[in-house]
Amino acid sequence: MKTQIFEKLKSQHKKIFIGVSWPYANGDIHLGHLAGQNVVCDVFARYHRLIGNEVLMVSGSDCHGAPVVFAAEEKGIKPEEFAEKSHENILKTFKRLGFLYENYTSTTTENHKKVAQNVFLVLKEKGYLVEKESQQYFDPKVNRFLPDRYVRGTCPNCKADNARGDECPECGAYLDPEELINPRSTLSDATPIIKQTNHFYLDLRKAAPKLNEWLKDKNYWRKWVLEVSRGWIKNGLKPRAITRDMDYGIKVPVDGWEGKVIYVWFEAVIGYLSAAIEWAAKQGNPGKWEEFWKNSECKHYYFIAGGNVPFHTIIWPAEIFAYNEKYEDKAIFEKYKLPGETTQENLQLPYDVPANNMLTFRGKKMSKGDKTGITLQKLLDEYKFNPDTLRYFFVKNAPEDTNRDYISKDLVDSNNNELVANIGNFINRVVSFTNSKFEGIVPEGHVNNETETQLNETFIKTGKYIEECEFVKAIEQILALGHYANKYFNDQKPWEKIKTEQENASNTIYNSIQIVSAFGTLLKPFLPFTAEKIQKMLNFNELYDPNKELESNGKISKFVNVWKFNEIPVGQKINKPEILFEKLDYREEFQKTDNPEPEIIISTETSGLDFSKIDPNVVIAKIKSSQPHPKDAKLKIHEVESRSPSRVVCAAQNVNPGDIVPLALPGSKVLSLSGKGKHKIESATIKGEKSEGMLCAQVELGIGQDTKNIYILPKSFEKHIGKPLSSIRSIGLNIDETLKDEPVLWTVVRDINIKRNRSNKLNKWIHDRELEVEQITKNKKWKENEIYSHFRELHSKYGAGDTPGAAEELISFVNKNHALPNINNFVDLYNTFSATTGISIGAHDIERIDGTPQLKILEKDQEFNHVTTNTKDVAKKGEYAFTDDKGVMCRLDIKQSNHTNVTQKTKKILIIFQGTKTLTIKVLKEKLKEFEKLVKELL
Repeated sequence: MKTQIFEKLKSQHKKIFIGVSWPYANGDIHLGHLAGQNVVCDVFARYHRLIGNEVLMVSGSDCHGAPVVFAAEEKGIKPEEFAEKSHENILKTFKRLGFLYENYTSTTTENHKKVAQNVFLVLKEKGYLVEKESQQYFDPKVNRFLPDRYVRGTCPNCKADNARGDECPECGAYLDPEELINPRSTLSDATPIIKQTNHFYLDLRKAAPKLNEWLKDKNYWRKWVLEVSRGWIKNGLKPRAITRDMDYGIKVPVDGWEGKVIYVWFEAVIGYLSAAIEWAAKQGNPGKWEEFWKNSECKHYYFIAGGNVPFHTIIWPAEIFAYNEKYEDKAIFEKYKLPGETTQENLQLPYDVPANNMLTFRGKKMSKGDKTGITLQKLLDEYKFNPDTLRYFFVKNAPEDTNRDYISKDLVDSNNNELVANIGNFINRVVSFTNSKFEGIVPEGHVNNETETQLNETFIKTGKYIEECEFVKAIEQILALGHYANKYFNDQKPWEKIKTEQENASNTIYNSIQIVSAFGTLLKPFLPFTAEKIQKMLNFNELYDPNKELESNGKISKFVNVWKFNEIPVGQKINKPEILFEKLDYREEFQKTDNPEPEIIISTETSGLDFSKIDPNVVIAKIKSSQPHPKDAKLKIHEVESRSPSRVVCAAQNVNPGDIVPLALPGSKVLSLSGKGKHKIESATIKGEKSEGMLCAQVELGIGQDTKNIYILPKSFEKHIGKPLSSIRSIGLNIDETLKDEPVLWTVVRDINIKRNRSNKLNKWIHDRELEVEQITKNKKWKENEIYSHFRELHSKYGAGDTPGAAEELISFVNKNHALPNINNFVDLYNTFSATTGISIGAHDIERIDGTPQLKILEKDQEFNHVTTNTKDVAKKGEYAFTDDKGVMCRLDIKQSNHTNVTQKTKKILIIFQGTKTLTIKVLKEKLKEFEKLVKELL
């Protein structure tokens, strides 16, 4: 069989350098690393080795910096020891996923230290490093300067309260520590102070003209990567500190700078060069790295996650531009020669930086330091996922253009619907049929024209997309071949024709075996373990594979093109089928991962709506700006803030800047406007304008009938921008018209650790308040105080007679028992607060509330079980009560039903403050702040 593959894809033997972002050696690899860089880089490298190119892919564990020190201190061990253990663990994990590097090293090697200090000194001598006195946070309690990540505070951009001194994990903004609002030290309870210190700064302004010129022809980059990079220059580059007051790390190689190290972000990118130099030394040819770094024909690719883009498109190129000035001066070149360096030629700049955006977890950036996300070890060891299933998922569902939330259901579905039902199903049927009907012998046949065309196009298009770093499109070519193969097999019906048309059935199986063989090669970059199983099934084990040679011997001996179809000859004995992919169940632990405890939002506008069934990739977003479409007056272009900036073209006219809206990200599924069936959202170009997602109407979300207008979410959703809409549970408090003028306030208290016993701090606080209550009762006319008398008036007004308020009853209880009730730490706190403020307070377990709470006038008597005695009580017709769909939650403000009782298992509590004409809304708001502060301090 002569194919275009043999003719067009001749051995190229080009040199390809691949730099892969260095993970911090501060814990297990999380899924963000896979989605960001590690799987697609391996696909890219394996492919280039298969087509005969000479590849140098390097990376390593970033063993320095505050994240490593921070994690080591938590463990109580030295940073060196912790980093080494983490590095070894990363190596083992990468091996389990089949990742192949020419050199995977670490920043702790003597070689890396020499290279990093060499670059530092060259940049200093060429005037790119400037010494400046700067201000840095200092913890007076531990007597220590605080690296960026040891300072936390409120983000100045999104107002999240867990921002670090270098970055906000919520909105992704790069920060300087002094930008934080209300900064705090992570090492003690002290408030950090600003202290003067000296540091070296990389003067990026000096490199700006060269950077700007260099970026001009990079239109083949991913659009968002180029926009971020040009945006940095447009906003004005400024000097960045490249040293830190720390003991652990690469020492600043300048006299008088003891106790300071080279900042990790400056040092780590130098690792791409130092790792190449180390690789050359290991090859026994110390100068071999120059073949990749000083060869203008060698293209440099950097695979990184979205958060690292400026470090690879601005800072690292700036370092290279600055360092290359060394080659203009022979004396400096001789003085600062790198290990194995022989030629006075420039280092190569990045050719492409095919960064992926972030894989988020429940709307947040995955971070080992913040312990957010899921580790790879969990999926491999606890959930027992097939490594190739994971590799496939993180190629097919990579966040190439927009952030994407990790959903276990997506992983299960991609395995079952694509690997099992498409590729695995076809291969199993063909190999099984060959074994059962042809005794495992490849029958007579010839490759028909249609199959030959399909194979040719699949090899050519898949290779083209890999070379262009379009990995989603590449894997889709192989899936398309699977669809063709299954249809071909079904249409030919060999199980029927074997009975009457033996020759036809034989030819069908021959063609099918050839498609299986094609899968065995096509899947090698993507699913290497599966590809090996396919070749074993076909008894085709002697084919040369440069990736297997690299894995076995640490080097490749010949550069030949093996990215081609290998015809399985007639008469070849094949082996019995092996299950390639096991079908996965959407198990309970996966469901819990996808559907955690929902965020509770107080919102009357959305109370009663169920968001839980909405696709998790429909997220909460904010319209930042809007403009008319230049080619269609009926359309608008909206710039949208969500997990990352998005641009959406929309026909609806009801949304404006500032509106909070549901955004269906690419890959999500929503209901069609007819309400029947679902359709998948994809990025699209609408009349020449790119649209990255869709704004949703009520019908598309399944929460109403409106098809024309975008569903606008309440302003209370704004603080949850970027989170899945499905993770929100919205509750409100519906109030009868008759009761609208009565002052009522409500809020939600979350994540309280409710205990049977009180802490010493809480005990003392309650005891002091009990003494206050006893002081109140010394005045025999205390009940005449308007705070208490107005509650009796309120109750009488709504048919309950002269019933005392909750505070009055609590005070009477103290007067009789000389102590407040002892129930649990939370209830004791709010009882005490009620008794000393006069406010009536209701506390209800949100998870036990059925439907939307209401404050209403009862239309009939309603029985309920009392919270403390569990005996029957009656809320009477004409009284007001707090109710839900199950019945009475609380009669008036004092007799609570057992069904919403707050217990030690309660995690989220609805708090209702009931006031009177004395305890106005203004007073309730003040007291609510006071109560929330006490909860934070005492519980």
